[in-house]
Amino acid sequence: MSTAWVESNEFGFKQQPATESPIFSFVISKDWTERFAASFSAGREQYNAVNSESVTHTYIRANPSYKLAELTTFAVDLGYDWNTQNGGATNTNYLRIAPTLTRRITERLSLLFGASYENEQQDKLAGLARMRAWVSLTYDWPRALANH
Repeated sequence: MSTAWVESNEFGFKQQPATESPIFSFVISKDWTERFAASFSAGREQYNAVNSESVTHTYIRANPSYKLAELTTFAVDLGYDWNTQNGGATNTNYLRIAPTLTRRITERLSLLFGASYENEQQDKLAGLARMRAWVSLTYDWPRALANH
């Protein structure tokens, strides 16, 4: 049985049972063809927030990618998260969609264009939407102590 700490009216803190939820995490990845690959993941974790409230975080993710050409790959990160605080007193849900386009310039240099849309919904509050975009230039340094 898991426990959570709650403030007591007496001398500090007392222990009180928290809600039971199974903790799990898994990832399944597969290269379906030479061009198409995907991974799926899900999990649940429990932790105490900075204000000592018990939080249960549950998520699911899908990450498909498709090689458009020899040097160009399109991928998208799809995710849904839901957080429950204090046994369901507060629920917050997140939806995330983040497509990326990666172009390999050389063997070690690649250029990535990305964007994301995130939507947050919380009980009794209006939703919050965020959109972001970025460009990234990445150089993969050779391993200094690689076994040859």
